[in-house]
Amino acid sequence: MRKVNKDFNNPPQALQDCFSQKEINLLENKTNHSFDSRCYNQSVINELKDLYHNKCAYCESFLLNNITIEHYRPKKNGYYWLGYEWSNLLPTCTTCNNSKGDKFEISGIRIREPFKLNGKLDLNRCKADCDEFLNEKPLIIHPEIDEPKDFFYFDETGSIKPKDENLKAKKTIEILKLDNQSLLLKRKKVIDDLFFSLESSSIRFLEYLSETNNIYTENELKLAFFPLYDKLIYIQNEELEFTLLSSELLDRFDYFFLDKIERNYSKELKNLIQQSFLLYIKIYLQK
Repeated sequence: MRKVNKDFNNPPQALQDCFSQKEINLLENKTNHSFDSRCYNQSVINELKDLYHNKCAYCESFLLNNITIEHYRPKKNGYYWLGYEWSNLLPTCTTCNNSKGDKFEISGIRIREPFKLNGKLDLNRCKADCDEFLNEKPLIIHPEIDEPKDFFYFDETGSIKPKDENLKAKKTIEILKLDNQSLLLKRKKVIDDLFFSLESSSIRFLEYLSETNNIYTENELKLAFFPLYDKLIYIQNEELEFTLLSSELLDRFDYFFLDKIERNYSKELKNLIQQSFLLYIKIYLQK
């Protein structure tokens, strides 16, 4: 999951047009309103896919042919008036969509009826970031409002964990099954592939040092390890899967890589890699 900036005040024209045709029926029939799937047409889907770089809003897996339009506040669980609300629509994979279903737990006071203005929906108070909805204190993270980095961390197995035992993070993981076996294996592969590359580079460099009496230049250090760090930077690209994990691999390089190198090899090698990493960061940040 990653933070996404969506303009809540600028929904796709097709969605606006559809809502304007359906609003009266929606308010009159409430929970009996028949939602028209054509309102979530290809232009709406494409805009959501573009915003999320063709990834699930929750698990960050690529959306192939399994995209579903998720209603953050379920239209079939009391929030019927938000069925066409742009800030309530997220692109998700079928696995996350099925896991969430119509679940929507809160720790505040639930809004039972829509706010109206001159007999119509008060659209400003339909947006997911309005004060009334924020005061519901949802227990599922909204990636267009919340900053996922503030709620989650990963361990070296790829398992996603709630920071500081945060209830909202715990509920999000539990409801969406963000630690299911498939996701766990995919995230672990990202970590393992990078560590294997680091390990291979380390072994080659150690062999080189054995031939040079541990004498090396800064340039040789760059040649040995910078390609790996380039890869680490590359996977931060928001168009790739699992960027929340990738960001943490960079921020917690010691935990994911250096500590394991020390356990498997030596503190001296850990220090050597740390030196190369800090050098890379210094050069990278100066670009």
